[in-house]
Amino acid sequence: MSTIIIAFIICIKYPSHHIQSNKHIKGISLEPDKDIKQSLFADDATYFLNDNYDSFHNLIESLTLYGMTSGLKLNKSKCTVLRATTLGITFTNNEKDTVL
Repeated sequence: MSTIIIAFIICIKYPSHHIQSNKHIKGISLEPDKDIKQSLFADDATYFLNDNYDSFHNLIESLTLYGMTSGLKLNKSKCTVLRATTLGITFTNNEKDTVL
């Protein structure tokens, strides 16, 4: 495994752990006390949040702070916000346009 890949894995571990353990970022609950908040693959991340603006805001705040300290940042042209509810799915880009 190349040194660059190992370095990237080490660098991505901190924000991943921080997001998973952050009580102010609410994921999707499958069981009591168990939330799914993120899925990581290579250099892609997918975040699963409940329909709560505070969780979304706290996620963006965490990623922005990490970006300021590491030099990594979100590629806004590749970011999509999908709001899903129990009874249907609503697509919107409003949150992305105003927050990012």
